[in-house]
Amino acid sequence: MAEGLDNRLLISLDESIRFIEENPEINIVGIRDILIKNVLSNERAGDLYHDVLSYVLSIDNALSNNRENSFDNRTGALGRLRAIHSEYL
Repeated sequence: MAEGLDNRLLISLDESIRFIEENPEINIVGIRDILIKNVLSNERAGDLYHDVLSYVLSIDNALSNNRENSFDNRTGALGRLRAIHSEYL
């Protein structure tokens, strides 16, 4: 994957994390929606994209199985997103 693509996705993820941190009213569904809009709507290639996609799908799976409470933890979600982000710095 081209370095420019890596950088755009990393910047999108970083901006999404900051936005979520600055808006404590955003719940896990909002976090999922932000990731889809800001990160996954970019290029569809590379490890970073697939890591974020995998996380979004795990949120969707939990929501569809009525296990929202297990993912309704902003701190945990932000921690996971930061971990994904730091892998690519």
